[in-house]
Amino acid sequence: MNVNPSFHWIDRGKPLPKLMPDAFKDNLDLPFRYFKLVLVRSVGNITTVRWDPLHADQCSIDAAIERVQDAGAATTLRFYKSGWFKEHYGVAQDAARRMHEIQAMQHVDIARPAFIRQQAYETEKLPPLIKSMMRHSHFYKTFAIENFLNEQDNHFLPSYSGRRSATSQVLGEDWIEKGSLDDCMVNQPSVDELVGAYSDVLEKWTPRYDQVIVALALENEEPRWVPYHRVTVPRKAYRGGWGTASLIALGNVDIAPLGSARCVW
Repeated sequence: MNVNPSFHWIDRGKPLPKLMPDAFKDNLDLPFRYFKLVLVRSVGNITTVRWDPLHADQCSIDAAIERVQDAGAATTLRFYKSGWFKEHYGVAQDAARRMHEIQAMQHVDIARPAFIRQQAYETEKLPPLIKSMMRHSHFYKTFAIENFLNEQDNHFLPSYSGRRSATSQVLGEDWIEKGSLDDCMVNQPSVDELVGAYSDVLEKWTPRYDQVIVALALENEEPRWVPYHRVTVPRKAYRGGWGTASLIALGNVDIAPLGSARCVW
C-alpha cells in the first residue's frame, strides 16, 4: 500500500504529471466539466477520486478505477449529481464496483433536491449525538433551531439558532440575520418539503424524527448533498406564538438518491 501522497489529474486515460493538485483552486467547473478530468489523490491509507460522471471520459474513469484497485486502500468517492456526493468504502474493490455503477447511471437525473424519511420516534433509538444534545442542561438554547409560525401566511420562519446547532456550524452563527435557509436551497420546493414536517408536528403536537438528505448551495460553493438526522418538537416560540424546535445531527442516513450507496458526511 502506497503511504506517500500522490495526486493524478487524468485526461482521456492518461495522467497529466505537470498539472498541480491545486491548479484550478476552488473552480470545480473547469477541471471536471470543461476539461472533463478525473482527479485521483492518495494520502496515507485513503484514496479519493473526484469527477463529474456526465462529463468524464470513460478511459479516464477506467484509469482511475485501476489506480483505486492498485492502491488497495479505503476509498472516498466525490462525484457530482445535482450536487457533490461523498461516499466512503473500506474496501477498494467495493469502490471500484460503485464507480462502474455510477457511470452506468451517468445520464440519470436527480429531480428532487431533498429526500426525507420519517422514522419511528423512540428515544432509545435516536442517534447518539441527538441523545447527547437532549441530556445537555440547556440543550434548546445551545443546539436547537427554532422556527416561528407566521399565522398570517401560514409560513415558518427561522427565529433562533443555537450557537452549537448544526445550521450554525454549516452556515455560520449569523445565518438568520443574513437570510433564511431558502437562500441555500437549490430550489424552493426543497424548502417546502423540509418545513412540511413542522406543520405535522404542530397539528399532532408530538415529536417527530426524520432522516434527511438535501442539496445545499453554500456561499460561493457548488451544491453538495448534506445528510442529517432531525428531531422536531412543538413549543411556544422564542418571539411568542407557536413554532417548533429542531435538533439536527449531521451524519450518515439510510437514504440512497442514486442507486444503492448512501451519502456520508
